[in-house]
Amino acid sequence: MPEAFQSGQLIYLGGVSPTVRGDVTAQTRNILEQVQSSLRAAGSSLDHVVSVLVFLRAASDFGAMNDAYRTFWSRDFPTRTTVVVDLPSPDTRVEMSIVAAGAGAERTVVHPADWVQSPSPYSYALRTGDTVFLSGLVSRKGRDNSVVGGDVGQQTRVILDNAGELLHAAGLSHAHIVSSRIYLPDVASFAGMNEAYRTYFPSAPPARATIRTALAGPQYSVEITFIAASSSRRPITAG
Repeated sequence: MPEAFQSGQLIYLGGVSPTVRGDVTAQTRNILEQVQSSLRAAGSSLDHVVSVLVFLRAASDFGAMNDAYRTFWSRDFPTRTTVVVDLPSPDTRVEMSIVAAGAGAERTVVHPADWVQSPSPYSYALRTGDTVFLSGLVSRKGRDNSVVGGDVGQQTRVILDNAGELLHAAGLSHAHIVSSRIYLPDVASFAGMNEAYRTYFPSAPPARATIRTALAGPQYSVEITFIAASSSRRPITAG
């Protein structure tokens, strides 16, 4: 059973690897069964999961992973980000990192009234306590799920505009974002992403990490995940 750590109302599971060989369907089910057992031991459940980070060995496994994944929730899917990476074991097709709310904690879907549901099994945003988790956002219109093309700067602006709409639905704004994770397939696009990104944070930008990784959808040049908080927010500087 994977290790789980609880801090306040949140439970954290590090990278959960499959304990079985086989295709991505079998490994996805195995991972989520492990997560289910760990959360049950912590007094929680899969229905309390707020954030999932999925690491896939191959983008071609996305559909099969999705089909197996969706069977573990009947409604109110967690937020989710999926990226394509080299996993340490050659037999591993998928790995997941999980954050869940503890028993009795609030878990509320945040969804703009004029947005359609995600075509994949995830919620765009979830609130628990004073924290709002957003799924990995790509350049797509929330109102009809249509892809918005353009260079990395244009796609970054679409993502941040979408994040703004999700945060507004939660009563928040870009100024409440405390953490962002940026996934770029091409490091050469870093400067273009950065130029567009900085205009949304004129002061005290959130903590951020940027990595090069393949994305599940080859039509996208950037994906970004955000965490925001309604509690007081202040930057901490060394020295």
